[in-house]
Amino acid sequence: MKKTDENLTPNKRYDIPKKKEVKKELDRRAFVKLSSMGLGAVGTLSSMPLMAGPFTKEDFENSVPLDKKLDKDWVKTLFERGTPDVFTSQKDELKYIGMPVGGIGCGQLYLGGDGQLWYWGIFDARTHSEYGSTLYRPIVVGEHYRVPISQDYSVSLDSWLVNQGFALQVTQNGKTTIKKLNSAGYDDVSFRGEYPLSKVAFRAADNIAVDLEAFSPFCPLNVNDSSLPTTILQYTVTNNGTVATSVRLGGWLENAVCPLVADPGQGFRETEVVKTTNGLTISHKASPRNTGEIARQDLEKWSGFGTLTLTLLNADGQENIGGIVKDGMGIFDLDNAQKQAKEIILSSRPIGALSSQSISLAPRASHTFTFVLSWHFPRYRQEGGEMGAIDGWGQHKREYARRFDDAQAVNNYVIENWDRLVSQTKDWNTTWYNSTLPYWFLDRSFLSVNCLASQTLHWLDNGRWWGWEGINCCPGTCQHVWGYAQGAARIFPEIERYFREEVDFGLSWQEDGSTWYRGESGKTIAHDGHAATIMRAYREHQMSADDAFLKKRWNRIKKSIEFLIEEDGNDNGILEGRQYNTLDAAWYGPMGWISSMYLGALQCGKAMSNEMGDTAFAKKCHNILEAGSQNIVAQLFNGEYFIHKPDPAHPDATNTNNGSSIDQVRGQNFIRQMGLPRVIPEKETKSALQSIYKYNFVPDAAAYHEKMQKDIPGGRWYALAGEAGLVICSFPKGGADKAGGGRRGHLYVGYFNECMNGFEYEAISGMIWEGMLQEGMACFKAVHDRYHASKRNPFNEIECSDHYSRSMASYGIFTALCGYEYHGPKGALGFAPKLTPEDFKAPFTVAEGWGTYTQKREGRLQKTNLTLNYGTLSLKEFSVELPEGAVPKSSKLMANGKRVSATVSHKAGKYTWKLSRLKLNKGDQLETEIRFQSREQ
Repeated sequence: MKKTDENLTPNKRYDIPKKKEVKKELDRRAFVKLSSMGLGAVGTLSSMPLMAGPFTKEDFENSVPLDKKLDKDWVKTLFERGTPDVFTSQKDELKYIGMPVGGIGCGQLYLGGDGQLWYWGIFDARTHSEYGSTLYRPIVVGEHYRVPISQDYSVSLDSWLVNQGFALQVTQNGKTTIKKLNSAGYDDVSFRGEYPLSKVAFRAADNIAVDLEAFSPFCPLNVNDSSLPTTILQYTVTNNGTVATSVRLGGWLENAVCPLVADPGQGFRETEVVKTTNGLTISHKASPRNTGEIARQDLEKWSGFGTLTLTLLNADGQENIGGIVKDGMGIFDLDNAQKQAKEIILSSRPIGALSSQSISLAPRASHTFTFVLSWHFPRYRQEGGEMGAIDGWGQHKREYARRFDDAQAVNNYVIENWDRLVSQTKDWNTTWYNSTLPYWFLDRSFLSVNCLASQTLHWLDNGRWWGWEGINCCPGTCQHVWGYAQGAARIFPEIERYFREEVDFGLSWQEDGSTWYRGESGKTIAHDGHAATIMRAYREHQMSADDAFLKKRWNRIKKSIEFLIEEDGNDNGILEGRQYNTLDAAWYGPMGWISSMYLGALQCGKAMSNEMGDTAFAKKCHNILEAGSQNIVAQLFNGEYFIHKPDPAHPDATNTNNGSSIDQVRGQNFIRQMGLPRVIPEKETKSALQSIYKYNFVPDAAAYHEKMQKDIPGGRWYALAGEAGLVICSFPKGGADKAGGGRRGHLYVGYFNECMNGFEYEAISGMIWEGMLQEGMACFKAVHDRYHASKRNPFNEIECSDHYSRSMASYGIFTALCGYEYHGPKGALGFAPKLTPEDFKAPFTVAEGWGTYTQKREGRLQKTNLTLNYGTLSLKEFSVELPEGAVPKSSKLMANGKRVSATVSHKAGKYTWKLSRLKLNKGDQLETEIRFQSREQ
């Protein structure tokens, strides 16, 4: 453990295995034993439905069972609306749960499964990577997946423990009881997570029910309102009994300002109770022992310097009670409590407490108590680390320092703008779940956006956005990791536009058109990331209201496309030279994966050129693209899937040769997100994706891993015994023994054995776009089941580290299932639902608004309704998909019940209205009706 961690309390449940212990746990006999148990063992342990099997050793003779043996009842759950996942203390499902409940770019704070706040990563942030450290060792075995952290975890500086909690006092039939609102106070607790909203239910024999909703304000497209260093906790207490009952609810908060400073000679902690118009506030801060500017500047350098507040809002005109207590459970004896704690030496931590007055609840009556926790810890550590590469490092603070002077100012802003902040958050929650899609699908496709509210993402006070790959893991908003993400681009498009405009085609852009793949922290090119960034530039243009973004950066984007063309060398549409990529090595020779990315970049380049009036360059892109689309099939398609032909001049280089790579048609999958024409023919694309399901989807990852150890030793653990997933590369036609080149046994070669959910999501989105609905949904549900709360935190998707940014690829599965296409500057929006198109309802976002799309088919009539729930939507073109073989006879388009004049067309099943620009505002509706007959009639 590092020197800076000496004073921290290790988590007693979290015994980090020594290397020899890890080896012992993962040896062959252990895996054989676990694998022989099959998937049914996991189903029994976690009370989850049986997914597949049972399997025998013979099923894995060829590494991957071709018969997946999916259970019929489990398959039904893929498509049914189902019921929300609710995790309970009764099933021991709460200890790993940690949902981020702070604003994006504001640090990291979890709400646990029992309603307890934990992982207090709000005080400061590491500026150096923990990649490969002895503390986390994420690169060795994916430690937090295999050994998930639980609620009492405290070995990291970022998870410093804070004495904080809430409790309820109940007086019933003359008897008074006090219970903490967590698992220590209640035996019956349940948790429902709907990011960004957490819902916790506390139940007891006294029939007094408590329901908590906790969240930080969150509104898609509104970054400022969604990046507040605050958490709102609303407790609704209901009397389900038959007699009147009196209740009081209170909370306490320790002064943890400067949490790592315990030297009494350095200064003081100060706490006071402050009365405001709307409630009562505990205010925590720290001050230097000596006076003067120098003393204050020294204090501000301390880790976690800032302010912290907890407010209990007034209710029903009653004023609350507050004071200083010796321990949290003194909250209901506050009448005689001290009101201030001035100049408490830094070796002590005063605890402030707040309580409501007694509230009488008649039978069936309810009352809501609201707390607001706010913080202001804007300073970063000064030692630099990888973040030290940022220009002007040492002067930067978190962005919220530009808007707020301290935590009280944050608190005041939240209360003053309460109606908007709360209503927007809950309106989005309602919009997202007011859908016909399965609950599990809605959960898994959206929750990865919470990476933005973890220590993965940082927003600096000069406006700079900057991201790790995962928490404290690998710097520079890495192109070839963030390049998989789709969620941020659709929910907060201005963040991704910033990355393209100011980073990739800003500080990272070079005169030859190359781009640094890690910004200042990685001044070289990664070909997959470079190609993805060109495609993302077009996506960001589409998610804009106008063409200002593209106009500003088009010349640089064009030059970056030309750089790839130069790398091609002979305009055959295939890259053959050095290709550094996200699997952390340079590969050589043509391959389906990166050449498909090149073709995708050309297709986007063609589209952008045409929009910018650069027809000559559009023609150049078109010609190379035409050649590449043919050559990638002729040279790299083996009849089933796309392969890699290693360059004999580089025999030591990592390669997949005859293997089935999970990313082999990634470029084609990506451009489907933008509604562009194919870069790889339909037949070969579908065959490749079917092969990924056939050869890469393993129903027992541990059994597969064991089978591969002879040829490809190693691989980190993101799927364990009995857990299913898509592996990065399998070798159904041989070649595994050659994959390592001269690096057999190297960590990076071991990647091929792994199930990494971000890669899986990208392939799954392709499957769904291509109509492989059951295969795609099965692979997606397998990831969801891996993250069941009985086994690990459902809200922390792990790769190299926690809250890994590549996980935001999951949102691309959602857009694929909706058949969503959008182009803001053109005012074009369309849907082609892949699941229950006869009765479909789902949310959508556009450049300046969001809402709900509904589609119904009754006989030979298709009706749709688009309702805008937030912002505005400018439309010039709207399209929907008709049933296969349908021939439209008549149609109408209406806005708020009034007919809209438009020209119509029908091509390849898509029915399109083109109209004069129509602007919809919040509450407006666009409705369509199409009458059709079958082609045979």
